[in-house]
Amino acid sequence: QVGALAAFAPARKLQHVKPHGALYNTAVRDADVAEAVVSAIKMFDPDLIHVVLAGSQWEAIARNHGVRVARECYADRAVTPQGTLVPRSQPGAVIHEPEAVLDRSLKLATTGRVTAIDGTEIDFSADSICLHGDTAGAVELAAAVRNGLEAAGVESALQSRGFKYITSDTNTMGYTYAYWWDTDDKNCVRTETYRGTVETIVDASDSDCNHSGGGGDAAAAVGVIAGAAILGALLSHKSHHHEDDKHYSDSKDEQRYEDGYNDGLYNAPYHNKHDSDAYSAGYTAGVDQRNANLRHHSGRGGYVDTADFKDLRGARAAGGMDELERRGFRQVDNFTSGNTRYSIQYRPASRQCVQVTIADGRLESLDDIQTHPQCR
Repeated sequence: QVGALAAFAPARKLQHVKPHGALYNTAVRDADVAEAVVSAIKMFDPDLIHVVLAGSQWEAIARNHGVRVARECYADRAVTPQGTLVPRSQPGAVIHEPEAVLDRSLKLATTGRVTAIDGTEIDFSADSICLHGDTAGAVELAAAVRNGLEAAGVESALQSRGFKYITSDTNTMGYTYAYWWDTDDKNCVRTETYRGTVETIVDASDSDCNHSGGGGDAAAAVGVIAGAAILGALLSHKSHHHEDDKHYSDSKDEQRYEDGYNDGLYNAPYHNKHDSDAYSAGYTAGVDQRNANLRHHSGRGGYVDTADFKDLRGARAAGGMDELERRGFRQVDNFTSGNTRYSIQYRPASRQCVQVTIADGRLESLDDIQTHPQCR
C-alpha cells in the first residue's frame, strides 16, 4: 500500500504513514502485528514517520526500531483509563460537541493529559491530534480545533492571569480572534493572532465573552491600553528569533543582536561597528529568516509567470524530472561527479535556468542559477 501511494505521487516525498481502521487498532493491541507494521514501513523507507497511538506498546516497538515516531491522540474519541480508544459500540465513544472537542484538544496540547471516559486523568503526551472526517460535523469541529489551537500560544500566560478561553473565529485573511474572560475582574479581552504571532490584545465588550452587566463598549474602548499592557507582559521575554530560545544577559549584546537581526532581515549592508559576536549572530538569523519569508519568490521581477520548482526537493528522481518537464522545463546539459548527477534545466517561457542535484535516487536540491551557456 505504501509503495502504491508513492507510485501515485512520484513528485512528492511521503512524510508519514498511519495504518487505517482495524489494522491500526490491531497494532495497538497485538505486539506481533505492530512489529510487522513497523518493520514493513521501515523496510520501504527508514526516514518515514510512523504515526502511532500515544503510550501504546506499538509506540515502544517503533522506538526500539529507531524510526521516527509521531504520537497520536484523538480529539473526537473517548479513551479508556488504559489509554486505548473506547469501541464505537459503547455510549460516549464519539465526541460530537465542538466545545468538548476543543477543550480536549487544548488540554492535550498544553498539559499532555486527557480525561478518560470514567473521569480519571491520564498522561497522554502526543505530537499529533486526529479528527475523524466521518464524524458528524467534522468540518465545524476541525475549524473549532484549529482556531482554538492558534489562540493557545498565549493561553498559559492568560490563564496565569485568571483568564478563561471562551471562543474564537478566523477571517478570510487568516487572522484569528479569540475571546478570553477574567472571572475575578469581570473583564473580556480579545487576542488577534496571525501565523502564530499575537499581534494585539485589547479589551472587548462583555457580550463578546457571552457575559452581560460589565463595562460594555466603553470599557472596551478604554481597554486598548490595558490590552497593550497585557501584550507587553506576554511578549517581554519571548525568545523572538533567538535560535537557542535565550536572550543575552548583557543588554548591550541583546540590542546588538536585535540590530544585526533587523539588518539581515531587511537586507541592509552588514555593519558590525562594534565587532560584536552578538551582531553577527543576529545578522545571520535575520538573513535566514528573510530567506524563509521569501521562499515563495522566484527572485525575478516584472510580470512574467515563472514556474515553481523548489517544492520538488526530495522527490524521487524519475517522477521529479517528469514533473519539471510538465512545468515547461527541458534538460539542456548534465554531468556527473562521483555518485551525484547534475542536470541543467531551462524553461524558455520564463527564461528560468535551474541546476538540479540528484543523489541517492532523489532530487537533493534545485537552484535557480540564472545563467548557463546552454540556457538560451
